[in-house]
Amino acid sequence: MRWSQLKKRIEELFDPELSLSVFCTVQRGPSNSIGRIWFKCSKEVVWDEPRNVSKRVSAGETNDDVSTMTSIMREYLALPREEIFTFNSPLDSWGLVEMLKAADRRIGKRRLTDLKANTKGRAALQLIIRRLQSRQ
Repeated sequence: MRWSQLKKRIEELFDPELSLSVFCTVQRGPSNSIGRIWFKCSKEVVWDEPRNVSKRVSAGETNDDVSTMTSIMREYLALPREEIFTFNSPLDSWGLVEMLKAADRRIGKRRLTDLKANTKGRAALQLIIRRLQSRQ
């Protein structure tokens, strides 16, 4: 699946009141490349991984982070609705799954409250709090 198709399908899951978008880019160096995925909520970057991409490209580093993150997104999209809340990926070292759950409009207020208690990522917590406040 191309990035534009994946982006569209992921963003269709987001609670529309969040005004949340997801972006992806790859920075290429002379012999390497490093990708980056970030989320913007009302034009503010709220999650950005991996960090320091420009410095890492200049230093000659390379990684498959974006490939792994897009695989996690595809796996999340394929989940049956009843498995969304309990889904965790052993490949997710960035908190991407927490971000997807926090933004997912299919997770209602009761589940959001439960999710808030178990979420460690600052950005995901901010999204959950915004969603809970918009439901009051």
